[in-house]
Amino acid sequence: MALAIPYPIDSWLTEHISILLLLQHPLISVVGFVITLVLFARLLVAIATLIDRLWLWILRLPINLFQSIFAPREKTKETIAPTINYELSTNLETSEQILQKLNAIEQQQKRILQDLATLKKNSQSSQAKKTKLIKQIKGQT
Repeated sequence: MALAIPYPIDSWLTEHISILLLLQHPLISVVGFVITLVLFARLLVAIATLIDRLWLWILRLPINLFQSIFAPREKTKETIAPTINYELSTNLETSEQILQKLNAIEQQQKRILQDLATLKKNSQSSQAKKTKLIKQIKGQT
């Protein structure tokens, strides 16, 4: 039985000699040992943290149960009436000013869109002129 476990590993290592040589190198063995120690230490820290959290949960459980049973519950809020801002609805001057500003912004937006359309047409026509010139120059040479 003692030879049953190492035999497959030994046979695999004899088939892969380069890995066997790397494992027998002292520097690689030391690095592997250090990595193993670090991983084992991290595993122990993780287990200790898990046990710590488990004990805290167990110790807090009776308090949490007591609070959930005997603590006063919040009353569910009924439908809340919608709030109305009476200042805006009664102040007609302010609403008229806002409408005028919105109309001015809309007109400005239309002008900007028209300017963009004309710029696009101009750039397309100038691009067409450039391509004609390039074709003429290529045709002459």
